[in-house]
Amino acid sequence: MHPFRANQYLFTEVAPFPEVKFPLKIDKSWSGYLRIGNGWGDWVNTSGNMTYHVESKEDYDSKMGLIKDCWKIRSKAIYPFGVSYLDFLFNSEIGFVRMDYLNYEEQKLTFELIDMIEN
Repeated sequence: MHPFRANQYLFTEVAPFPEVKFPLKIDKSWSGYLRIGNGWGDWVNTSGNMTYHVESKEDYDSKMGLIKDCWKIRSKAIYPFGVSYLDFLFNSEIGFVRMDYLNYEEQKLTFELIDMIEN
C-alpha cells in the first residue's frame, strides 16, 4: 500500500511501506529497497534498505470491536540520515488495521481503521 506523502505526512516517504509478503507466518522476514528521486528536498537522490519481520498473530481490540487474527509486523528503514520504523497490524480479510510510524527525528504518526462500509 502506498501511504500518504503530502504535508504533515511527508516523513512517511522515508519509512517502510506498509507491505506484506504471502504466505504470512510468525518469524518470517523479508527486505526491500527504495531509491528516492527528485522532488523530495533533503532526501533527494538517497536510498534506503527496509526490513520486515512478522512478530506474532494476535487479536486487536479496535474502535470497531475485536478483530481476530491480526499479523503484527515490525519494519525498519535505514537511510544515511537516520532510521525510521513502522509497526503495523494486518488482517488477511480486512487489510491494514493499524499503522504506527516513528521517524528518524522521533515524530510519531498512527493510522487506525475505525469504520468499514461493506458493499
